[in-house]
Amino acid sequence: MADSLRQRLVEKVETRMATITVANGYRTNAGSNVDVWRVASWDQDELPCINIRDLVDRVDESRAGTQRLHRLLGFELEVMVKESGEAAAETTRHVVADIQEAIGTDEKWDSLAMLTTYESDELDSDQRERKMAGAMVRFTIHYHQGRWDPDTVR
Repeated sequence: MADSLRQRLVEKVETRMATITVANGYRTNAGSNVDVWRVASWDQDELPCINIRDLVDRVDESRAGTQRLHRLLGFELEVMVKESGEAAAETTRHVVADIQEAIGTDEKWDSLAMLTTYESDELDSDQRERKMAGAMVRFTIHYHQGRWDPDTVR
């Protein structure tokens, strides 16, 4: 059985985020440590990193048809960096910018989707405990799938 469209989109996001390296023209090497739904803590030597979560896949009934559904797959990317203070904030901003650029290289994800909308990003830091900082980046992939057919692009 083929992978569902949702699974294929998650894999596309993971592959794209892994391209974020200085060698590929980005500002950071955050793509060197990419995971999907990682629950374990990150070690300092694994930072910077990106953890991908596909949180919700909604149907937009106002745009659904008799043969297809208009779906909105929401992603949350957790970014962690190891610097502290202003250096951490600067590195985090660079990773967020890299993620934006990576998404923009093909917002249709090899024709699996119609478009991607960037929702938000927010920076945070945990200086007391682990001397890490990071961000949460949210975006949504809009795609069509066959009604009751999670494997087929419509």
